[in-house]
Amino acid sequence: RMIYEDRRLLGSRWTFRGVGIRSDDGSLAEARIVRPLYALSARWSFEGSYLYERGFDRLYDGGLLTALVEGRRHTGGLSLTRVWPDGTPRKKLALNLTGESRLFEGRIDVRLPFAPSAQALLASGPAERRNLRAEAAWGLESVRFVKGRFIDHAGLIEDVRVGESATLSLGRA
Repeated sequence: RMIYEDRRLLGSRWTFRGVGIRSDDGSLAEARIVRPLYALSARWSFEGSYLYERGFDRLYDGGLLTALVEGRRHTGGLSLTRVWPDGTPRKKLALNLTGESRLFEGRIDVRLPFAPSAQALLASGPAERRNLRAEAAWGLESVRFVKGRFIDHAGLIEDVRVGESATLSLGRA
């Protein structure tokens, strides 16, 4: 297992997080980069992420494990947010795009071969799934920032966001 996180990437307001895990059940790799709305004067935020997983999906029938199906999943996302800080509450527009692909590799380990769900799986094989989602969100928020120190970065003063917000989002998958 390996995790790397830098909350001030190269001394900037960007945050990077990378995760790598390998086990008997599969593996996972994730990378995420974020530029948050760190202060009231910040007008833009960005987030990009990618996740790769390889492992087993479990199929149940009546609460009993009937099969394990080996597969891979790729997930990626982009998010861009624009804030108009003039006035209270301030206005916010976010655009999000997320994609996911699940690929099954055909290795099926049947645990309970006479279960109807296992029989259907063996007859047809699992389908590959792909999904693309786009979303736009409009919101109002009343926020403020207070100064604080995080334990894992002793000595660094951070702006901590507090307040409330309401968002209406529309999307299509």
